[in-house]
Amino acid sequence: MALESIFSDQPDQLQYAIKEEGEHTSIDGSICVHLPKLDRTITVRATDCKGTKEVEVNYLPPLTLTFDLPYDYPSSSAPRFSIRAAWIGRTEREQLCTSLKNCWYDYPGMPILFTWIQTLQEEATKLLADKTKIDLDQIDQEEEACSSEKRMREMSDYEERAMQNDFEKGWYDCEVKRLECLREGCESGATQAQLKLALSEDEYERYDSLLLAGTLDLMSDIVICPRIACGAHVLLDAEQLSGTSLTPNLGRCPICHYTFCIICKKTYHGLEPCAIDAGMREELLTQYEKASEAEREEMIKRFGGRKRLEKQIEALKNDRWLESNSKPCPTCRIKIEKRDGCNKMHCAKCNGNFCWLCGRVLNKNAPYDHFNVPGSSNCFNRLFEGITDSDSDEGDDNNWIPFAVEEDNLDDIEFH
Repeated sequence: MALESIFSDQPDQLQYAIKEEGEHTSIDGSICVHLPKLDRTITVRATDCKGTKEVEVNYLPPLTLTFDLPYDYPSSSAPRFSIRAAWIGRTEREQLCTSLKNCWYDYPGMPILFTWIQTLQEEATKLLADKTKIDLDQIDQEEEACSSEKRMREMSDYEERAMQNDFEKGWYDCEVKRLECLREGCESGATQAQLKLALSEDEYERYDSLLLAGTLDLMSDIVICPRIACGAHVLLDAEQLSGTSLTPNLGRCPICHYTFCIICKKTYHGLEPCAIDAGMREELLTQYEKASEAEREEMIKRFGGRKRLEKQIEALKNDRWLESNSKPCPTCRIKIEKRDGCNKMHCAKCNGNFCWLCGRVLNKNAPYDHFNVPGSSNCFNRLFEGITDSDSDEGDDNNWIPFAVEEDNLDDIEFH
């Protein structure tokens, strides 16, 4: 079967048997149709001899699609099938069955099982879209084959297995700390002799090295060499920590002899403030806006004093404002803000015309053809689009107010 190749890595999800009936051959079997993890928690309720129980789940057991493929499938006959799941009742099952039948009607004479699997996943997800609770007692009244208590146990067991499976597939970065007694309130630590008895030699060496590295990372006078190939621990002297050193923020690796800035971890740059990468500018502004007073003082130290940092922050805020409120001239790239007027723009720097809506350069001799000639552009008849009642002097190209932001390496801004 073609489905064998699809489930080759999960053979337990597909079970089937070939039946010989005289000259004819048929196939019957079952497929487990798994659903993705829910994007929210669903409460499952059931009653047993001890009372009502409720559990919260994020994983639902798979739907079981049982099928029987007659000898003339798919050329003439449709498969016979049934659907079962611990969490669906008669109404939901009938809806899913109707969806599968409609699939067969849409693709008569075609192999349909794989399409059915996809359809079940999609339709079951739709059924669960608005559900916050599943009442197994209600399902139990509709179904005779399985009690609500058994369904609850099946769903709880599946939730536990699915969570364990997801955990085992993940990667986790965990700190290695001193192994302590697991009894509540007891802080007694395992001795080195006890650890050596419980671990192999390689495991103990690995544990000991990670424990040492974790301890060193917590020490304020220890930094790690930023060279990936090295990563040695570098001890800082008292003058570096107190800020009285003639070479502030200097780290020197005793292994590879690399000298670096202990703040930005780049090559040592002396008294110059740490440089800001282009990709870090927005991150720096966000960090500064959210920082506490103590964190801002640390940033002031890092970037060479309060005035230097405030100048950097002001420039970053200007960049953010320009990005949100202006557009570049397509010819000279100067930043321009449109204060009012029509959408035909004139740049006073390069003396060019362009469309504010699409950014296209306009014919200098006939700039309004872009807006007035049908079919010439997507901006036809949109010359005054976006103008409010308070706007005035539309189309007056002389209405320019020069505005400059100096000492921040920013282009001047002109208003239309």
